[in-house]
This record gives sequence, C-alpha cells and structure tokens, in this order.
Amino acid sequence: MKVVAIQDIKRKEVPLYYRREFTGTAVLEIFRKNFSSPVDFVIEKSPLGKSEVKVSMKKDPDYPIIPVMRNLKNYITELDKSGKLPL
Repeated sequence: MKVVAIQDIKRKEVPLYYRREFTGTAVLEIFRKNFSSPVDFVIEKSPLGKSEVKVSMKKDPDYPIIPVMRNLKNYITELDKSGKLPL
C-alpha cells in the first residue's frame, strides 16, 4: 500500500489559528491498483508546537485501515513540512 498523491487540496476557513482543515482526494496504490477516495484532514498545533494530523476517508479501501491512515498521516506531515499545502 502506497500513497500516490492527494489531489485537489482545498483549505477550509476555520476561526481557530492553531487548526487548519483541508479537503482533497487521496490516491492510493493497493495491490497495483489505484484507489481514490475523498478525504478530510486536520492539522492541529499543540501549545508545545507539535502538530497532530487527523484524517477521515469517505470510502473504505479493501485494505486494513490502520496502515492506510498511518501512511496518509505521514504523507500529509511531509506535505506540511515541505510547504506544499495551501495557505
């Protein structure tokens, strides 16, 4: 299982400065087939500066959900660190 990309990322307006909400379409490669699902994800900064990522998928993949969520969170964290998420 591999995260190919998260496409069409759009930021939702949230009145809290420490919380950023996004929507998009996750493209995953599962058993050499591409699977896409709409996703919502939130990046929230704690008072100590650590970021926490929460992800929800609209469609369930035919694959165990724990590794899918872990890989999506890691991918989103890398997007955030590299500055590729919308401001």
